[in-house]
Amino acid sequence: MYRELTIADSVKSAFCAGQSESSVFSKFRIWQARQEPIRQATRRLSVTDFGDAFRALSLIDRQSKGRAQGDAWQTLDRLLWFICDPGSVNPL
Repeated sequence: MYRELTIADSVKSAFCAGQSESSVFSKFRIWQARQEPIRQATRRLSVTDFGDAFRALSLIDRQSKGRAQGDAWQTLDRLLWFICDPGSVNPL
């Protein structure tokens, strides 16, 4: 999950910097079948949304190790809903 979010966040940053889609996908070695889902995620999630998603992943990691309160599976569920529809639920 972290790897996929990192790639999508990097692609979003490159798009915002004005780089072409073909050069960005080539740079990050994103094959054809993965390009459309990445493109959709970058349209759906704002820079702030990516930050919230990374904070949720950090919380999930701590919860899974018993270092934070809460259920890691429930937090992961909220994170996945948030990635699919950022306005639906707060991931934290």
